[in-house]
Amino acid sequence: MVATSKARAHPVWWEFVEESLEEGSYSWRRRERALGAPDHDLRDVSRFAEERLLGCIDGLRVTDEAVERLLAPALQSEDPCRVSVAAHALAEGSETAWECLMAALTNGPDENLAPLCRGIELVWPTDLLPRLQNYLPCGQPVLQAAVLEICAFRRRAPSIDLKPFITGGDPGVQRAALLTARFVPRAQAEPLIACGLALPPPAFEVAIESGLVLGLPAARSPCAQALRRLPKDCGRLLVLGALAGSREHEHRDLLKALGSEPLAPVATWALGFAGTRDAADACVDLLRQERLAQLAFEAFCAITGVDFKANRLTVPAPEENTESAVPFEQDDLDADLVPKVEAWLMSTSTRSATLSLS
Repeated sequence: MVATSKARAHPVWWEFVEESLEEGSYSWRRRERALGAPDHDLRDVSRFAEERLLGCIDGLRVTDEAVERLLAPALQSEDPCRVSVAAHALAEGSETAWECLMAALTNGPDENLAPLCRGIELVWPTDLLPRLQNYLPCGQPVLQAAVLEICAFRRRAPSIDLKPFITGGDPGVQRAALLTARFVPRAQAEPLIACGLALPPPAFEVAIESGLVLGLPAARSPCAQALRRLPKDCGRLLVLGALAGSREHEHRDLLKALGSEPLAPVATWALGFAGTRDAADACVDLLRQERLAQLAFEAFCAITGVDFKANRLTVPAPEENTESAVPFEQDDLDADLVPKVEAWLMSTSTRSATLSLS
């Protein structure tokens, strides 16, 4: 006879759990940067960032004690990546973890709302959205807006009518509801977009975006009118207007935006989506002026499809003079040394070359 052994709870090595949170925060930041990096694709992100990150998050799901001891305080952190990691771990946890997460969404600092939503929206289980939708009818506006934005990210509209959220008075809820409206059937979306087009910004701009995504003719005229005013935050409208415009004159506002210093970079990027001869000519003008050259180069390639290296249309870039180093006392120790996105836009074969216009 073999005596049955009683189950023993294994001790938790909290220093390792805390290390998982620190490593997870670093890996989360690395993943977010890689998603927007022009020199990485999704396969790269999965291989060198996500595998390590998922291992760190698994290390946080030990016991419910970790919720109170480690994850709940992390939701109040000033580091957005730490907040996102904790939210992601809690969203797949027990009922205690879920209640802690909902309390943070409702009562937490406003600056932590975006990283909280980011951590939740990347959770894989399919029962997440129905569970969140239970908070829509009677939740506070902050929680309602958060739930709707998570639904929009997952490209799933909630199973309840969105119109009360659009006609309500909270701007954040209106914006989130109009963002989600693009994922309902078109026949149901048209009246929702029409309501949004009658609202002031920022709901008005989101209504235009959703209308253009759905291909609604009612959104094209308000988009053109908004672009004529060229507000400082119309970058997304420039890209959507370039995609929606089907005739040369519909892109005049896009070309006009090239003269605005704050809007010139996003307007140059949007030229590649216009695909017209005027847009290609504008790219060539920018290259002649050596203004936003990398962005203009990328947009011109997108319009024409020309392989500049194969056609020998590039010349070597001038070599940088690295002989004289900046003295230590004159060096800016707080300078951002991360390369700008524009510096990486050229492909590997043409990154060290510039377009020859002679």
